[in-house]
Amino acid sequence: MEENDKPVEPLESDCCGQGCSMCVFDIYEAEMKNYQKSLSTNTLESTSFAISSDHYKEFKVTNIQETEVGNVHIFRFDANHVFMPGEHVIAKRKLQKGSITRQYSVLYSCAKYFEILVKIYENGRFTSSLMKDWVLGSSVSLRGPFGGFDIKSPMNDMIIFASGTGLVPLFSILKSILGNHALDDTSVICSISFKNWNNIFNVEEIKSLADYCNFTLRVYLSDESCANEKVKRQLSRVADKVNYFRINEKEVHEILKPFSNLIKLNFIVCGSKTYEKDIEKLYTKL
Repeated sequence: MEENDKPVEPLESDCCGQGCSMCVFDIYEAEMKNYQKSLSTNTLESTSFAISSDHYKEFKVTNIQETEVGNVHIFRFDANHVFMPGEHVIAKRKLQKGSITRQYSVLYSCAKYFEILVKIYENGRFTSSLMKDWVLGSSVSLRGPFGGFDIKSPMNDMIIFASGTGLVPLFSILKSILGNHALDDTSVICSISFKNWNNIFNVEEIKSLADYCNFTLRVYLSDESCANEKVKRQLSRVADKVNYFRINEKEVHEILKPFSNLIKLNFIVCGSKTYEKDIEKLYTKL
């Protein structure tokens, strides 16, 4: 293990201030523990198709896909590991002195490869120069998987609230539920929140979910500005409801009104901690 592998403590500016789970500072603490463990065991990074949660391995970028949103890209890596719904990996980039890490949910996986979705932040320490380094054929240090969502049959009806990139881990979860005929009686109501139409990514995947009769989609946008009429047109056709305001108490009440016993419902809230707390407050007001 080299000195350049030592994790670099995040700057205050690296934190978005929204209380993300896990925060960049939480990841830093976990990485320091892993780094210290690697020093004592002399664990080295290796290249193979099997991913490990204990130490980093190098995986080649085999495909880069642009999305409807200019600063959002999907990266594919070869691997012989099928991820469970909702799992994520931790990616590491080396600096001149030390390294920095970020966690990314697995968007899709199969027996031969997996994909992660990355949002590029212009001034982000991890992503600002990422497109120059993560090119076809390049190697990326990854470890995992972590997290996950247990899907059992039978399953009670599900209510989902997701904001921005918080939608990413839900794609694999929703596919596993909606594609399971044993769960055809499980109703899923999914409310997604974005700033505007221009920020919505992976539209084709969202449309494919809307094809299921037990799936209901509600869209909440902070403003009506739209530079992408195609996205607006496509999602307006499949969404059960489109609102040009932030989700509020009235909307949550409308979503939950058909259900007589809220305790039996499965709830998933995915986004920044600020968003999650806002949804929790709206729920407790009912």
